[in-house]
Amino acid sequence: MSRRWPAALLAVCLALGLAAVPASAQSVEDLIARNIEAKGGLERLRAIRTVKQVSRLSVPGLEGTMTIYAKRPNLTRQEMELGGHTVVQAYDGETAWTLNPLAGVVEPTAISGPEAESIKAQAAFDSPFVDYETRGFEIALVGREVLGASAVYHLTLTSANGQVQHAYLDAATGLEVRIVTLTSSGRLEQELADYRNVEGVMKPHLIRLTANDRVVAEVRVTSIQFNVDLKDELFRR
Repeated sequence: MSRRWPAALLAVCLALGLAAVPASAQSVEDLIARNIEAKGGLERLRAIRTVKQVSRLSVPGLEGTMTIYAKRPNLTRQEMELGGHTVVQAYDGETAWTLNPLAGVVEPTAISGPEAESIKAQAAFDSPFVDYETRGFEIALVGREVLGASAVYHLTLTSANGQVQHAYLDAATGLEVRIVTLTSSGRLEQELADYRNVEGVMKPHLIRLTANDRVVAEVRVTSIQFNVDLKDELFRR
């Protein structure tokens, strides 16, 4: 959850050089193991079956709320309330669909193509670091770098379908502080900060979203609940 681009937000956002230092002896496996442990450990992460996350959302000229629902293994629903409108994008395990009055889509409508593939990728419940080899991810260590005033480890992640992400892990905490996704629409970035302990799991509570070097949204998480009762019908069109 912490590393996803909210798909509904991304649809709105798209409408609207780092200094390297020598790499350390850290291996990819070491960094991934440290990251998972820093988040709360594999056992605790796997014990989470559902998530409901509510946030305050700021985009240029508008303030609203965003609610994300997720359920294992790959169900997701993302709702944005902006300017009196509700934008929904979801995946029910088989079909990606949207309701987007801002784009003239006033009935729940199945979608296909790159947008649907993006929603399906985001529906994966766990971080790509969890069981990454069996899930078809290739992860490589670029090196140790400086990001702002902090040292980070720069990793590249390539999914089975060729999607490339760059993850920057804080050298002190092991947690993600920036995630860059390269898509056909350009460069999408998440800056993750204000990590807090939620039932033993570290989650970012401040997320700034950038598209092609332009800040397009800020998300301030107000609540995160694990293992709430979410019916499968919530995710269906």
